[in-house]
Amino acid sequence: MKNRPLYKITATVFITFLLLAAFVTPALAIGVKGDNVLVISSDVDDDLYAVARYFTLSATVHGDLIVLAQTITIQPGSVVEGDLMAAGQDIIIQGEVKGDVRIAGGVLMVSSTGKVDEDLVAAGYSLELEPGSQVGQPDGTVGGDVAFAGSQASFSGSIARDIDMVGEGLELNGAVGGNMKVYVGRQKAERFPLDTIPGLNEAQAIPGGLTFGSLAKIGGTLNYTSPEEVSVPTSAIVHEKVTFHQQDFYWERYQTPRHVTALDRAVSRALNQFRWFLSLLLVGLLLAWVAPDLTRRSAEHLQAKPLYSMGWGFVSIFALLFGVLSLIVVIGMLGVLLGIIHLTGLLALDIALGFMAMLALVMVYVIAAVLVSKVVVSFLGGQLILKRIKPEWARSRIWPLLLGLVIFAILTAIPLYIGQFINVVIVLLGLGALWMAGSEWIRRKPGKQEEVS
Repeated sequence: MKNRPLYKITATVFITFLLLAAFVTPALAIGVKGDNVLVISSDVDDDLYAVARYFTLSATVHGDLIVLAQTITIQPGSVVEGDLMAAGQDIIIQGEVKGDVRIAGGVLMVSSTGKVDEDLVAAGYSLELEPGSQVGQPDGTVGGDVAFAGSQASFSGSIARDIDMVGEGLELNGAVGGNMKVYVGRQKAERFPLDTIPGLNEAQAIPGGLTFGSLAKIGGTLNYTSPEEVSVPTSAIVHEKVTFHQQDFYWERYQTPRHVTALDRAVSRALNQFRWFLSLLLVGLLLAWVAPDLTRRSAEHLQAKPLYSMGWGFVSIFALLFGVLSLIVVIGMLGVLLGIIHLTGLLALDIALGFMAMLALVMVYVIAAVLVSKVVVSFLGGQLILKRIKPEWARSRIWPLLLGLVIFAILTAIPLYIGQFINVVIVLLGLGALWMAGSEWIRRKPGKQEEVS
């Protein structure tokens, strides 16, 4: 039976998947605008995926909203009936989100008119819940949990249920219906400055540690971990419900590193090299089992043309960049084509498959550079040495690899950047050898197919 070329099979599967997706997946509303400013002013009946520099919602989305933008604004009166998932520098929620909110960015805010009907999960520099904002149903029957990891937070709105937070500082000046579990730093600790991140809007300065405003109220228990105990007002919670754990904030633990001796550095380097040895040995054994000819053929090319291997190693770097850029162009062209023929529901699939292809390409290259290239060079080095001292062992797949990896671990452990330079040379030689072996395999494949047919 005649084998079809791999690219034909791949193309067939890809086109079939696109056609099937057109029938079995719901329509996805995608917003694109050339000037990088996207304003949604009319209702959307399905899920909305948006990528822009500035995104503004002033309508109703009857589904989930997923946004990636520098500045994201959900204006007053706008509604997201599903979940909101967003990432950007500044995210401002002034309208209502009836589902969960999962956001990440620099400055995050739920304004006085903002409302989150279910849970709020956030990560970033600053999270602010302004007075009048609401998270969860007031009776706590639906949603109302807030989880945040970042630098600082100010909760002045209404939170129906629990708060879980890790950050340098938290200021509470609103009502919490459930329990609070927080992990904060010192009140006068050196803070991470926001102005070191260009493009972010200024956030209000929140003191370190745990502080309370006059309107703070906790309905459940307070469990906080901090380097220092704080004064908790009885108007916020009765003291019987407060638990304090004294512990240094995890960022502050590394401000005063312990003295590292020469012996410590030597032991650490030796352990690191031993871990590399074991990792490369496992990869080499796996290659010997799965692709027994790959290491041998690559080593033969490297021995025959070492300078060519070095050159092709450099070429492979540019080939990776060219491949990634080509995939970006293909994704864009296919997206334009789908828009012309009014199959906008497949745009998200186009983008997802394109990014998966780019990720796979980069991962394959990284594995080849970090692991396989070193196995190839180590195998050849061990084989050349064994041919002189133990020729019968040189024909084995294991003994040359073991000897070569031991030499590799010793050479790359040499200090004063010599070991690093040797490591780079080995990677380039190995990548070039793999490139030549792969090129030979591609050239030989059509001939093999003709013999089979």
